[in-house]
Parts: sequence; C-alpha cells; structure tokens
Amino acid sequence: MKNADEVAVFRVPEPPSKITTPGNEKVTTRNTPKITTRTHADKPPAIKGFKWAKKSAGFDCRAFTKKNGKPVENFVGYLGKKQLAEFRERAANRDELRELVREWAQAKLAEKERAE
Repeated sequence: MKNADEVAVFRVPEPPSKITTPGNEKVTTRNTPKITTRTHADKPPAIKGFKWAKKSAGFDCRAFTKKNGKPVENFVGYLGKKQLAEFRERAANRDELRELVREWAQAKLAEKERAE
C-alpha cells in the first residue's frame, strides 16, 4: 500500500478564464459606453444586381452580370459622401432613397455602355 504522500490527487484544472494571476484581473467596463461603427447605416441601400464597397469617404458601386455562365463584377461608379447625403435630403423615406440610388446606378451603367 502506498503512503498518503505518494498518492496523486486528481484535480480538474480550472479553465483559463477562471484563473486569475497578477495582471490578469478582469477589467469591468460597466459604465463605459459601447463604441459602435455605423457603416451599415452609412451604406447606400441594397439594390438587386449591385454591390457596394467602402472606399475612402464614399462607396464603389459594382454590377453583377454573367458571362459564359460565370458571375462577373463590373465597376459602375463611385458614389461620394456628399452626393449620398444629397440623395438622403431629397428622399422622404428609405424606398425613395433606394429609387434615387437605383436611377443613379442605372444612368452610370448606361453611360459606361455608351462609352464602350
């Protein structure tokens, strides 16, 4: 029989989140306001067949088409922050804004097709 000193006691290790060592204390930020980014609100409304990508102060507009059965993204134009703000002022609601942006995108697309 083994001595009590020789018997290994099996302990379940604590998960790393519960281990507190000096410098590893949790900082509570109860009264600190949450910092949010508003890119989803700043983006132009979604339009079927078009995609928006953030670029500097505005957004790049790209059109999705299919060539030989493969999806292709074509650059349509750049919608700047000032122009988007102007569209927002003119539109009374989200649907009108979507329609203004759709007209802008289709006009730019037609302009590119005429140039080619």
